Amino acid sequence: MASSQHTYSYEPLPQKNTIRYLILQPGAGDDPLVCSLRAESIEKVPPFEAISYVWGSKERNHEIICGRFSRKRVAITANLRDALKGVRWPNKARVLWADSICIDQENRKEQGHQVALMGQIYQKAARVLIFVGVNPGQHGAAVKSLLADTRKMIQEGLESIHFAEDAFPYPAEDDPLLSDRRWVSMKALLDLPWFDRGWVVQEAGLAAEATVIWGETEFDWLDLLRAYSWVVWRANEVRTANHLWLNDLHMSLYEWRHYKEAVAFQPPNFLSDVSFHEVLESARDLVLTDERDHVYAFIALQSDMAIEPNYEASYLQVYLDFAGNYLLNTHDLTLLDSIQHTEDTIASEYPTWVPRWNTLYHVGCWHQSNPPITNPSVLLPLLPTLAAGNALKVQAVLFDSINFQFPLSNDSGPLDRISTLWRHLSELPMGSSFPLGSRGLLFTQTLCDRQYWGTWKRWVAHQAAFMLYLQQLRREDGLDVAELARLEQRAIGGSVNYFIGCIRERLRNRGFVMTNRGYYGLAPSTIREGDICAIIFGTRVPFALRTTQKQGRYKVLGNVSIASKENYWNEGEKVFIGLGRKNAQDWLELGLQEEDILLV
Repeated sequence: MASSQHTYSYEPLPQKNTIRYLILQPGAGDDPLVCSLRAESIEKVPPFEAISYVWGSKERNHEIICGRFSRKRVAITANLRDALKGVRWPNKARVLWADSICIDQENRKEQGHQVALMGQIYQKAARVLIFVGVNPGQHGAAVKSLLADTRKMIQEGLESIHFAEDAFPYPAEDDPLLSDRRWVSMKALLDLPWFDRGWVVQEAGLAAEATVIWGETEFDWLDLLRAYSWVVWRANEVRTANHLWLNDLHMSLYEWRHYKEAVAFQPPNFLSDVSFHEVLESARDLVLTDERDHVYAFIALQSDMAIEPNYEASYLQVYLDFAGNYLLNTHDLTLLDSIQHTEDTIASEYPTWVPRWNTLYHVGCWHQSNPPITNPSVLLPLLPTLAAGNALKVQAVLFDSINFQFPLSNDSGPLDRISTLWRHLSELPMGSSFPLGSRGLLFTQTLCDRQYWGTWKRWVAHQAAFMLYLQQLRREDGLDVAELARLEQRAIGGSVNYFIGCIRERLRNRGFVMTNRGYYGLAPSTIREGDICAIIFGTRVPFALRTTQKQGRYKVLGNVSIASKENYWNEGEKVFIGLGRKNAQDWLELGLQEEDILLV
């Protein structure tokens, strides 16, 4: 590496709205990387392209020559070297922006200011170059041709339905695209580290135009999003068979920016506005080296979020400050729906009502489309307020308590655990709120959180196949021969393995619970017998609380998906409603009263 006298020294940026940009000199192959760094206000910077890539190792064991005459050296990482070589033109210079070289990484104050500008930078870029890696082998060409085929199919489909809502046709069961071997190459692409990273969400999502660069292969980012949207909403069997995964935030940004296309694949109510805390929830499983960036990496996605990045504060202080300010400004208690804990975090002195965005223990059971639970007995609801000691004052109904808990995560696999649970559950008395013979349906819909994958007709068959499997393990009381025959008929074409495959991730670090009143639910694995099931007005689902030594003060364990005794019929199939939804406020019939409590 270069000696100190040959090392490039960053000059302080004169103003907060000033950025550096990179002019990369032409070259090819193993030619040295040569550039110049210039500073300009973001309003006056010349046309440029921004690079989105994975930082990888922090070790800066490569270098780029900066300055055609001064020939100073800037130490860079191996991944940045690969990205710059991957986008370098052979015959002319290219104007670029890349965060790790255009921001002085040793200046924390500058870093905070530049992070606040990154959304504008990626929006202003003429194009975002998504460099996902080198040497894709045969996968690159396979993905490019697959995307070309799906683009043609989707364009023809959209034109045939005139972009009508939720009208895009489902593929025929023998459609060759469903079994196309090129989906294996798509999995190889989506398994690359770029797709796991947090910062890349805004980098790709805010781009006016984005191109994916995979070795020598290039294709449009938008084509990838369209293909994945089709897989999710019209060919879920492709996703489950090939284990395809793309973070929901990428899809949310696609749906927001290309609403006319997206609405053709799903009902409009599925495309509701996303709050900032829901953005943070969706980003929990993304990789961010700095814990504070679980907030800061996404502020550009919400124009009304006045957050100034502060890298001098601890990440827990950042989370607490965000939660307090968010509730103060919005009174939106659906923030609490994102709470997840372990035994250690529950036992800590840090407020349990503050979501820890850097942790993901299980898939949340709350639903974005659910409206907040309201209290029909009051005209003016209590607004959440902060009390002494970082306690949060809310209005709630203490609905029930847990008297049975069964962990569902186990090395033996979910089906073995569920089978053991069903045998045990069959020996317990059914809650008086539910009719005899409904245990299998209630149990099945609790496990899948009353959701379905694919078409409703196909899902009914998968659900019925699973219920039939349960009856073969142990026949439940109250299920007559005629009903069993109807179940066998509905199960034709269904698959127990498909049902388990769909719900597997939802069961991670969760447990099945039954309350004293006989209600079934899915709850965090931290829940214990004696913990309280509560309705916190302003949230979307019930919550599990734990008492403390001080009366009226409770620790929040997380949300609980509980089925109400109320139900409705969907194309001849009974569906239990989630407790707290409209027409499913069972606590009113029980005469339970709301009260003010403190969450600590």
